[in-house]
Amino acid sequence: MITIAQRRTEGRPATDEWHQISSTMWFDLFRTNRGLALYSPQFTPVTGDIELHGVVSLGVLLVTVFVLAAAGISYGERTNTALKVLFGIGVITSILVCLHGTGWKEASVITRTDYRAYSKDQVKVAIGIHIGLKSVNITLVGDPVKQRGDTINYNERIFLYTGGKAESALKPTFKDFLKKGMPLPIISIAEYLALDGGGLRKGRYVRLAGYFTRIMLWAAFSLCILSILLFSFCPSRGAIVTVLTGLLQCAANGVYALLQPDSAMVISFRDADLKISNADFGWCFWLNLFTGFGLFLVGIFVLILYRLSPSKVNGFFVLSPLRRFRALDEHAHSDELRSEGGSPDGSPGIPLGVATPEVFGTALQPVRRRHQSRPQVPQVIIHCPSPSPKETQERIADNVVTRLPSTEEENTDL
Repeated sequence: MITIAQRRTEGRPATDEWHQISSTMWFDLFRTNRGLALYSPQFTPVTGDIELHGVVSLGVLLVTVFVLAAAGISYGERTNTALKVLFGIGVITSILVCLHGTGWKEASVITRTDYRAYSKDQVKVAIGIHIGLKSVNITLVGDPVKQRGDTINYNERIFLYTGGKAESALKPTFKDFLKKGMPLPIISIAEYLALDGGGLRKGRYVRLAGYFTRIMLWAAFSLCILSILLFSFCPSRGAIVTVLTGLLQCAANGVYALLQPDSAMVISFRDADLKISNADFGWCFWLNLFTGFGLFLVGIFVLILYRLSPSKVNGFFVLSPLRRFRALDEHAHSDELRSEGGSPDGSPGIPLGVATPEVFGTALQPVRRRHQSRPQVPQVIIHCPSPSPKETQERIADNVVTRLPSTEEENTDL
């Protein structure tokens, strides 16, 4: 073997030798028989719902964007605009969370059970089931997590229906779990939900309840968007649509509760049973009910305020300062103008039969609203020829004659 000193004496630099040795060592690392590098698979458990986290992140992002943009809003409108925007974002986010969340019904149990089929190995695990409107999450966590040379930490999802239709997707998912070799507790829960015959139709009830409730919540979501748009144009109509949105959300909760199975869902294991009664509603159910009832109260409150003081309600909800001024001005001066017989521009009214050339010319001047800057327009005044005194007397005489009753009418009255 040629040493580094010999290489140096022969005139070849020692750095080439070190580069060759180091490259050979790194290339041979994790390789056998001069093949490619192979790494063992690392399966990590799912610790959260991706769709639910995405919806919450979207709501937080919208709130952050509004807070950053609030600096450009005038100080007088910043408070009411913040209330309206934050309230709308909160309601929309809560409806989307209820649509995508898996917390409509929940149950869990800690027990010792078989880990694999046809095996006597038993493990102590915490089994949980989380039912949503379109899917069911099954969790299996060991106590401790490392048992029997395996990491027991599973979070599997079962879709209730496919393609937006009411067709069941439970049986295909159950067969897929069998092919993958899932732990026995997860397979037992999937089989219990997939059975659809005789008296075991629990999965059918869960699927139909989620399907119809989901339709009603999407309708409530559309009405919520419509109410936000209407509040900027007509607050009274927006309040009515808000009341309808709250009623629809509460009705969705009622439909979900009515479509539950007649008896409780009981899944038996070795030491304990996983029981899901009809009253075991989760946080999504109560969140949707609270949101719907809150929208109903808010809509009724706005309608009452609109009946008492429509000008203040219009001033709070209408975003445009020009439209706000018009709403306030028209309401404040409507009664006064009607009683005085005046016109919206503040000029006196023209009673019938009293129109003179001077008044008639003044009334045809351009209307100027207060607090509005408009370009100067030349005034247009129409000059009417004034009648002579003789003509005026003749007209008055004609009016008096026409108003006096005739002799025939006097005889009939007598």
